[in-house]
Amino acid sequence: MKFFRNTMKYLVAFCVFISAVNAQQIQPSRRLIATYQARLSINDHFNSKGIRLSDAFAIIRQDRANFFTFGIRDCEDEFDIYFNSRSNREVLQTLVQRAGLSQSLRRIIANETPLIQVSIYRSGGVDSAQVKLLARGKPLDCEDGV
Repeated sequence: MKFFRNTMKYLVAFCVFISAVNAQQIQPSRRLIATYQARLSINDHFNSKGIRLSDAFAIIRQDRANFFTFGIRDCEDEFDIYFNSRSNREVLQTLVQRAGLSQSLRRIIANETPLIQVSIYRSGGVDSAQVKLLARGKPLDCEDGV
């Protein structure tokens, strides 16, 4: 009986190990394809029709539209190769929604002018986003070189 219990322990441990190895092989690697930082200034909190945006996802999308379409840029905004096309900017809102921003970060984006970093990853042909808060508070006064 003792032999049977020991054998079963090893068999279960072996099965768990094999499952873990297979899961790693099946899961495609996640590759960074674009990243940028942006100051979500007051300009990004209004759409092109002048309507106030209260949704964090729409504000992030508006920042990229302002940057690429309207030439409205904050000195802390960075260029990215992914959202320079309108079709990719349309996808941005969905990617960021799927990223699962915390309620706290959503409030900060909606009510303040934070500095954020957006990273886009590709895994198995599917893109995903990650949004990080880099700084809160007053934007840099870039004209004064501060």
